[in-house]
Amino acid sequence: MDEELLQLILARYQAPAACAKRISDFLKSRHGYAVTAAECAYLTLHIERLVYRAQAQ
Repeated sequence: MDEELLQLILARYQAPAACAKRISDFLKSRHGYAVTAAECAYLTLHIERLVYRAQAQ
């Protein structure tokens, strides 16, 4: 993933990015899986979408 795009996602969606980071940390500590920056950005966008949908209802 383009570094500029990654930074834009992380800056724009700070709360979902923090949640994605916690998920990443959990996966690393419990399962030894290192989440890539692109995967973290993907999680961030989907967490934002879920939160937006929940607030819209």
